[in-house]
Amino acid sequence: MNSRSCAASHDMGCAASRAGTVKVVEPFKPPADEKGYEGQKATRPVPPRLIQLKKDEVFSLSAGSAAGTTASAESTVSSVRKLPEISDEDAASAAAGKLRLLLKQLDVGEMPSVDALKTTISFAADVLNSIAKNGSVVPSDDKFQSVPDEKVREWLSQTFTREESTYTNSQQPVQRKFKSVAQVVLIGQYIDNIYHEGSSIVQQYPPGVNELFAEQMDSWNFNILHAEQLCSNAPLRHIGHELFRKHDLTKKYKILPSCLDAFLAKVEAGYQLHGNPYHNSTHAADVLQTVHYLISSTGLEHWISSLEVLAILLAATVHDLEHTGTTNTFHIQSYTDYALLYNDRAVLENFHLNRAFTLLKEDELNILKNLKLEDFRLVRSLVVEMVLATDMSSHSDQLKHMRQLISSPDVIVQIEKGRSKVLCLLLHMADISHPGKEWETHQEFSSRLVEEFFRQGDQEMQLGRTCSPLCNRNTTSVPECQLGFIDYIVSPSFDVCGDLLELLVSGYPSDNTAPHSLPSRDVLRPWEKPINSNKCAWKKKKKKSVEGGTKPRHHAEHDEEKESKAEKKRSTIETHKVSTTETLRTPGGSETTTILTREMHRVVTDIATVVTKVGSSSPSGNDPTTGR
Repeated sequence: MNSRSCAASHDMGCAASRAGTVKVVEPFKPPADEKGYEGQKATRPVPPRLIQLKKDEVFSLSAGSAAGTTASAESTVSSVRKLPEISDEDAASAAAGKLRLLLKQLDVGEMPSVDALKTTISFAADVLNSIAKNGSVVPSDDKFQSVPDEKVREWLSQTFTREESTYTNSQQPVQRKFKSVAQVVLIGQYIDNIYHEGSSIVQQYPPGVNELFAEQMDSWNFNILHAEQLCSNAPLRHIGHELFRKHDLTKKYKILPSCLDAFLAKVEAGYQLHGNPYHNSTHAADVLQTVHYLISSTGLEHWISSLEVLAILLAATVHDLEHTGTTNTFHIQSYTDYALLYNDRAVLENFHLNRAFTLLKEDELNILKNLKLEDFRLVRSLVVEMVLATDMSSHSDQLKHMRQLISSPDVIVQIEKGRSKVLCLLLHMADISHPGKEWETHQEFSSRLVEEFFRQGDQEMQLGRTCSPLCNRNTTSVPECQLGFIDYIVSPSFDVCGDLLELLVSGYPSDNTAPHSLPSRDVLRPWEKPINSNKCAWKKKKKKSVEGGTKPRHHAEHDEEKESKAEKKRSTIETHKVSTTETLRTPGGSETTTILTREMHRVVTDIATVVTKVGSSSPSGNDPTTGR
C-alpha cells in the first residue's frame, strides 16, 4: 500500500469514526483466477474493499472506561493475533494498516489499550528491523539459503535477483499481434535473381567448416570450440550466414548476402573490442546455434512465425555486443558512463541494443531495411524485449512468470498472449546453457568466465574496492561456483524450458500446421545427461581440492562485523520499544492522558509513515498497479 492510498484510508476512517463505525481499508487481492500476465491490455485497478467494523472490534475505548477497555482489549488481542509473519510479503502493509488504526483512535481523543500499542508498535519495529537488515521484508536471497558456500550464495543472490527498491509505475507492455508464416509469406513475391547477387559469399567458408556445419549444426552438442578454431576465432560471421540461409530469411525478407556479411563482420569486430575471455563472438555464436537447435530440432518451428525467427536469431547475434567484460553491478558501483547513461537499469543490455541498432542505421549494414514498417517495428520490439530479458537480475521473475503461465487453467490462451515471453525464455536459456553441454565445452567456457570474473576483481582491487562475489582469484572456489550455478540457476531454467517445449510441440495448435512427429525426450531435454555428468565432475574436483587443502578460506571477521552492525540496529529499536512502554504506564489524570495521546499520535504517525514508504518501495512490497 503506498502512502497516497494510506492517506486516503486515513481520511475515510476519520469520517466513519464520527458516525459510529470505522471503515478499514483492506488491500485488494485479486481472486486466484485473475492472474495478470505481461502483454495483456492494461485495466483500471479494482478499488479496495471497505469493511464495516464496530469500534470495539478493532480497538478499545478511552483509558478511563474500565469496562470498555477490558472488552475491547480482548478483541484487540484477538485481532493482532492475525498479524502475518515478519517474513511474509504483506508484513509491511499489515504493519502500516495497524498503525493507521491506532491513529484513527487517537484522532478522536481516545487512548488505545497498552496491549494494543505494545503489540502493534512491536510488530512494526520488527518489520522495520527486518527491512534494515535484509533490504526488504523477505531477504532477496531466501531461495539460495541452502547454498553451503557463502560466497557462491552471495553471488547468486546479487546476480540473479533484482535488488532495486525504487517505486515504478511503468505501463504494461502493449499486447502484440503475431502474424503466422502464411501471412508473412503473403507480403509479396520476390524476384529470385536479387538474392543470387553475392550468394557465393555464403559458400566461402574456411576449410572444414562446411563439413562441420553439415554434420553438427542441428545438434545440441555442436562443437563450438572446433568451429572457433576453424574460423580463426571468428565463428559468428559464418554461423550467422549459415543460419539465416537455413531459415530462408535472406529470401523472405530481401536481405542481400553482401549486406548480411558486412553486418555480421561488423558485429563480430564489436565482440572482440575489449578482448574478453568469455563474452566474445564465440559465446554469441554458441548462443545463436543453441537458439537454432531449440526452434528447429525440437519442432518449435511449427509454432513460431518467420518474423519471430528473424527476431530471435538477430537478438542472439547481438545480445552481448561490445560487452565490457565487467558486470552491471561493477558499472553501477563504479558510477561509469554506461551506468549514468542508462540510470542503473539493465546497463549492459541497454548498451548492447544501442550498439546493434546504431549499426543497423547504416544503409550498407541494415539487414532490416526491406521490411515493411509494421514488421520492422515488431522485430525491433521483440529484439529489445529479448535482449533486456538476458539481464540476469530478471532471472527469478522470468521463471516465476513462466511457471504461472504453464500452470494456468487456460494455458493455450495465455501462451498466445505471452508469445514474446516464450521467446525471452528461449534466449535466456541459450545464454546460460553451457553447463548442459558436453564436459569439454562446459569446462572451457567455465574457465573463460571465471577468468573474466577475476579480471574484474583485479580492477576492483586496483581501485581500492572490495572484490565482487567470485571475483577474487585468491579465494574463489570454481567447483563451488559451478555447482551453485547449476543447482540454483541452470537446472530450474532447463526444467521450465523442457516443460514449455513439451507443451508447445505435443499437439499444440499452431498457425503452421506442417506435419511432424513428436520428438523424443532426448531431443526435448538434451541437457539432462550432460548436466548430471558435469555435476559429478565438479563434485570430484571439489572433493579433491578439499582433500588437498586448497579450498579457499572464508572471512569470518567480515561476517562478525556485519552481525555486530545488525545487532546494534536491533538494540536501538528494542530500546525505543521499552521507553515507549514505560511512558504508557505513567499514572496520571485526564491531563496526563491528553499529553500522552498527543505524543503517542506523533510517534505512531512517524512510524506509520516510515513503514508505509518502505512497504511501497521495497522489493517485496506489492505495487497495486504491477502486482510486484
